[in-house]
Amino acid sequence: MKIIIDYESSWQNSFLTGSNDEPVKKREFKASSKSKEAEDVKEISHNTILGILSRLIGDQRKLYQVKNNDDFYFKDMEISFQHTKHSKTWIEKAFLINKSENRPPQSSFIGVLKEDEPLFFSDYSATLWSVLDFTFEELLDFIINPKIRKIEKEVSVSHILNKVQFDIQPMEAVQFFQDKINLVKDKLTQEYKKEKPSDKRIESLHEQISRFENLANKENVVKFEKKLKDCLEVLEHLFPEESYVEKNNTIDPIRLYSAGLYVMVNELEQGGVDISKYISTRGTIKGFSKRNFNGVRDFLNPLMGNKKKTTHTPYNLTKASGQLEIILDIDLPKAMELKQMIDNAGVSSFYLGKKGLAYVSDIRLKQ
Repeated sequence: MKIIIDYESSWQNSFLTGSNDEPVKKREFKASSKSKEAEDVKEISHNTILGILSRLIGDQRKLYQVKNNDDFYFKDMEISFQHTKHSKTWIEKAFLINKSENRPPQSSFIGVLKEDEPLFFSDYSATLWSVLDFTFEELLDFIINPKIRKIEKEVSVSHILNKVQFDIQPMEAVQFFQDKINLVKDKLTQEYKKEKPSDKRIESLHEQISRFENLANKENVVKFEKKLKDCLEVLEHLFPEESYVEKNNTIDPIRLYSAGLYVMVNELEQGGVDISKYISTRGTIKGFSKRNFNGVRDFLNPLMGNKKKTTHTPYNLTKASGQLEIILDIDLPKAMELKQMIDNAGVSSFYLGKKGLAYVSDIRLKQ
């Protein structure tokens, strides 16, 4: 017996965690990414075919529930399938909407802040956020020897976001010159170990080491690196559970700016200011840890009642159209019985995959 299925614009991607082959309490949406490639593309499988056949005879039970049941009509039936030469796939840019609660976009926000939000609209709000306006050296000076100067001006949330996202986060990582020199020396050692070291490469690395050594001895560099070292020592004492140096011995400025906010909170508290307006009951500033900015969503979503939703997420969606031939190795009486069951169920169209249109275009009792 042969059942021919025509399908149009069938979605081929998988959006949920878990598997159709096993029961799960709750299937979550998979996190989307900025990848330009189509993700989680699922080919038509034997399970897909069993799902189609079950749908055609009106059996709407979950496949994992019935595959091993004795009353499953297609149990132990020999079934195969193939695509015809007319089948084709393509990729479209789609915008997926997750309508679940408390799911704002990570990099933007929808909503209006309350005019009395103390984090931004209280006596020392401008003083707290002034940390983000420091130059990098001013920040180091403040962390080493914090001094509070009360600032009287209106706080702009947009200004805070712009400073973090467009000024601070893109800043180049900082590294001590001795670490730079050691890194180049390691490269030089590796070059010498090669079977045929490159003289040109060796000369270039020696020149780079010499240049770094000259720069490292300049007065302004020595002064800056001492200040940076002192800053790291202060932070190690204040926040011993945090690390401000990466595995490659670089320091990301955003980590020090985030720490600077907490240094400011500590100074405000020691100055007798009620800091409960600026930190949560867990001692954190919304959206900032002691070493990083956690993103717009964590920053503003709690301040707007956790009711914002994402508008859309761009996604590279794989679609397919074509013709599918399902071949069942059954005798004529069984084929006639199955055709009658399909006719009685009267399923005119159905999904093949997540979305799209699929329908039976022909049934041949004999292959």
